[in-house]
Amino acid sequence: DGGNTVPAVILEWDSDREKESGVTVRSAPPGEPLVCTNHWRLRREPEACNRYDALVKVLGERSASWTAASALEALRASAVSGAGGVTIHSVVFSLETRTLLVAFARDKAHAAPFEKGTSIDLAGLFQGATPRATHWY
Repeated sequence: DGGNTVPAVILEWDSDREKESGVTVRSAPPGEPLVCTNHWRLRREPEACNRYDALVKVLGERSASWTAASALEALRASAVSGAGGVTIHSVVFSLETRTLLVAFARDKAHAAPFEKGTSIDLAGLFQGATPRATHWY
């Protein structure tokens, strides 16, 4: 669409069909990163969150091209570990390679983004369904 498409959206849904037909669609302004944490767990405008702010900062400071591995490493900025909770899993989806990089926490002391991720090739699922994406950042 001549560059007018939104590169990514976050879908939030629940059983409240009266509000936005049950699904809220969130996107970022053009050129801005789209950041999501599950901190809010409710379908409403996000509240202030240190994890969200840390992700926005990391994304804004990076000038090199992203890879799935570098994105997983960037998620360390928002990781939680210890007695108060742990980041159980972290997931990065690459539109360019159509791979999913997923990492899981080893225990409460080792949050997911600090662990080695496992790459899953999803290209076969999307073969012929949509054109390959290009870098938008």
